[in-house]
Amino acid sequence: MGAPIPIYLAAFAAATSMSLMGLGSLFFLRNGFHASPAVVASVAVAWNIPYVLGCLFFRPLFKRMRPSASIAGASAVASAAILGCASSGSVWEFALFYFAFGTALAFFWPMMMGWLSSGSEGGELGRRQGIYNMSWCLGIAVGPYFAGKLSEMDLTAPLHTAAAVFALVALPMGWIALRGGGGRSAPPENAVDPGVDDEPAAALSVASHPAPAENAATIRYLAWVGLFSAYFANGASWNVLPLYLNEILDFSKPAVGALFLTRSLAMTAAFYLWGKTLFWHGKTYPLVIAQTALAATVLALIPARGVFVIATLLAVFGALSAFCYSSAIFHGVAGAADKARRVGTHEAILAASAVTGSIVSGLLYQEFSMATVFAGCAGLCLLAAATQTAGAASARPTHGKN
Repeated sequence: MGAPIPIYLAAFAAATSMSLMGLGSLFFLRNGFHASPAVVASVAVAWNIPYVLGCLFFRPLFKRMRPSASIAGASAVASAAILGCASSGSVWEFALFYFAFGTALAFFWPMMMGWLSSGSEGGELGRRQGIYNMSWCLGIAVGPYFAGKLSEMDLTAPLHTAAAVFALVALPMGWIALRGGGGRSAPPENAVDPGVDDEPAAALSVASHPAPAENAATIRYLAWVGLFSAYFANGASWNVLPLYLNEILDFSKPAVGALFLTRSLAMTAAFYLWGKTLFWHGKTYPLVIAQTALAATVLALIPARGVFVIATLLAVFGALSAFCYSSAIFHGVAGAADKARRVGTHEAILAASAVTGSIVSGLLYQEFSMATVFAGCAGLCLLAAATQTAGAASARPTHGKN
C-alpha cells in the first residue's frame, strides 16, 4: 500500500520528542546529578542497547504485528518511560527507564520504515524515503532548539514535553489500527527474500536507473560500513559535543540548541536532495567521497572556536551524515521482499554505532580532550573509506582474454 501522510507526521513528532529527550537528558544528568562526562555520554545512549537487541531479535514478531498497532503501543510505552526518566532520583534509575524507552522504540522505527517502503522500489522508494527522512530530520532540527530553551527554565521541562509529544503520536496511530489500517504484518506468502548474496543488481534501481555493474550485496555492506563510521561520529556530536560547547567554549544552552538546529536543518535539506537524485543509486564511489569529506569536516572542528565557523562545519557534517544514512537505508532495503527485516538490521547498526561513538568519545573527552575525540572520529571515517574502496575493487568484475 502507499505510504500515508500519518507516517510522515508520526516520524516528525517522534523525532522531535527524541531530540528533546536527547539534549534535555544531557543537561538533566550533568546539572541535576552532577554526573561526569563519561557517565553522561554512557547513560545518554543507554536506550540504544535494548533498541539494538530488539531490532535484531524481535524481527520474528514484526511479521505478526500490524505496523500501526505496533507504533501506537510503542509510542504509549515510550511516553511513560520518559516520564519515569523525568521523575528518577538517581542516574541508574534514569538509565533503567531509558532502557524501557529503547525497548519500546524497537517496535516503532523498524515497523514504521517497513510500512513506508512496502511495495516500492527504485525511484519511488527513493522518493518516499526522501520525504520520510526529511520529516524526521525536521523533528531532529527543532527538538534541540526547544530543549535548550526549556532547560533554561527547568531541567525536567524538555523531558515532560517529549513525553507529551510521544503520547500525541500514540493516539492517531491507535485510531488507524482500530480501523484495520496501517500496513500488513508480513510480506505475501509467495514473496521470496532474495537473501544476502544472490540478489540481482537490477533490483537496486527499478525503472529509475540502468542496472549497476557493481554487486548489489557488496554495495549494501559497504553502505552499512559508512553508516557505522558516520553515526559513530554522530554519537560523539550528540552526547559529547554539547558538553564541550557549553563547558569549554562557554556557549549558553540556547546557543548550543541553535547550533544543532543549524546542523539538522542542513541535514533535512540534504535528505530532500538525496531523495530527489538518482546518480548515487548502485554506486560505491559516492560512499568513499562522503566518508573522506566527513573526516575532513570533523578534523576542521578541532581549531574551530567561532559560532559561525562551527555552525558551518556542523551543517556540512549534517549533510554528509544524511547521505550516509540515505545510502545505507536505500541499498539496505532495495530488492528485499521482507523490508522490515532489513530495516531492523539497518537500525541495529545505526544504534550500535551511536552507542559506541558516545561511550568511547565520552571517555576520550574526559581523559584527554575534544581534539582527541575529533581525531578518532576522523580516523574511523578514513578507515571506512579505505574499506569501501577495497571492497568495491574486489567486487568489480574483471574482463580478460580467455
